Amino acid sequence: MEKVAVVIPTLNGGEPLKRLLLALKIQTVPLKSVLIVDSQSNDDTVEHAKSVNFKVLQIEREQFNHGGTRQQCLELLPESDIVVFLTQDVQIADSHALENLVHC
Repeated sequence: MEKVAVVIPTLNGGEPLKRLLLALKIQTVPLKSVLIVDSQSNDDTVEHAKSVNFKVLQIEREQFNHGGTRQQCLELLPESDIVVFLTQDVQIADSHALENLVHC
């Protein structure tokens, strides 16, 4: 079975991020890692991610760029076969969503 990781760049993710993180906890595909990349949120984004036992990488806002930050995350996840990049406000349809995505 593939080793699947999820990466989510965040900045003040709020309630949509909280719903997303809970949805990731019930996915049918086993997740090797969930990495939250936070650009100095000033809400409870980091605390909430840690409370559900996901890894958090905190970076300066000025360091974030779409391509470079994602590449950095790939380099932090060398044991993953598949890395799924999500946005902080994505809505996952159901508990099979990631399984359907990686096995389509």
